[in-house]
Amino acid sequence: MKQSISAILIMSAALSAFASVPVFVSAPDLIPAPATNHSMTARHTLPAAERTVASDYDCNYYWLSSDGTISDTWETSMTEIVAGEAENEFILKNFLADTFRPEGGAEFSTDDIRVFYDPQYGSLVIPCGQPLFVRTEGDKEMQICIYSLRRGEKGWMLGLDGDMLLAPTATGFALAEISEVQGFYVGYYDESTKRFSGYGGVLYPDFCEFNGVMLYQVTADEDTEMMPFLNNIYSEVTEPGLLSVRNFANFGYDVTVNFAYNLASGQACAVNPLLGVLYDTSGVQNPYYACDADAADGGTALLDAEGRYALTADISTDALGNSLLTIPLWGAFMGERWLGLYGSTSVMLFFKLSEPEAGNVPGLLIDADAEPEYYNLQGCRLENPVPGNIVICRKGSEVRKFLFVGE
Repeated sequence: MKQSISAILIMSAALSAFASVPVFVSAPDLIPAPATNHSMTARHTLPAAERTVASDYDCNYYWLSSDGTISDTWETSMTEIVAGEAENEFILKNFLADTFRPEGGAEFSTDDIRVFYDPQYGSLVIPCGQPLFVRTEGDKEMQICIYSLRRGEKGWMLGLDGDMLLAPTATGFALAEISEVQGFYVGYYDESTKRFSGYGGVLYPDFCEFNGVMLYQVTADEDTEMMPFLNNIYSEVTEPGLLSVRNFANFGYDVTVNFAYNLASGQACAVNPLLGVLYDTSGVQNPYYACDADAADGGTALLDAEGRYALTADISTDALGNSLLTIPLWGAFMGERWLGLYGSTSVMLFFKLSEPEAGNVPGLLIDADAEPEYYNLQGCRLENPVPGNIVICRKGSEVRKFLFVGE
């Protein structure tokens, strides 16, 4: 049952655009609990159903600070699951390697982590205490391991052993409700002092399959270079004409953008696609959305005719017949302010989108049979729109505003 991902290893450089290596700090044996119970409670029970083990997963995790608080950021790490030597034994290859890899350390890798698969329940068990890599500080070498994190009556408890139980989900594995270990502490245990030192806690991991990637480029200016990112995603057609993209642009595995699509028109559109929520100092929630953008004036959201955030894409196919969504320029917007602008974005799927049956085509898209009519922002009809200008297009009953680049 050996499995290979040689055809997909090109994705091994996929990193979160917001990833940062945590600081190496000391931590006591007992970490105080956060003031409030974080929202990341276990969401999955253990279903009694068989499940096969796929080979490619993300590990989605959060850092636990030495004072017991949980970070409000997330990071992802690529890993590979292959069959081991013993029955029902599997190996996590290079677990967290891309997070701890030193800058310029292309040859850096982590030790294999043994996991055990239960075919009766479709679950994975990861024993804690296994070595991960050796860290050198001067003349001192420290064996970094994955230790256990448990919730106790007084807070987070660090341990040298214990098992983490992962239950099957629709797209991978997630922490089981009955798991005795709730997270990993990645660090070093000093036998002489009986103390831990380490990078932080890896909480509530999700191992998720991916069936597509996003390739996007930051628009070049005086301060930034054109830089591609490969971010793995999980996509599926959830109903006729509706494509669900999970982990859109690596904003988090709990972020899903739903595109209504029409293969006849060759277009897809997501309306008010929520990417996340930021909290201000008063605790007020501020949601932000993905939206078509204009680079003028430092970045402007292109709303639809009803004033909603609209993310549109052209649909094509690659040489293998797989579907490809292309978004020329978009951004993450909070109100009218952008948090990030992204250009030349491609959502590359490892499958071909199916044509919805007649009568099941969502109504968010431009009618493919209607002739387009173009207007400027003042409402005047344009017979020949000039490329590079923002125009309003009406096609049938649908109206949208976008940056005109030519027929």
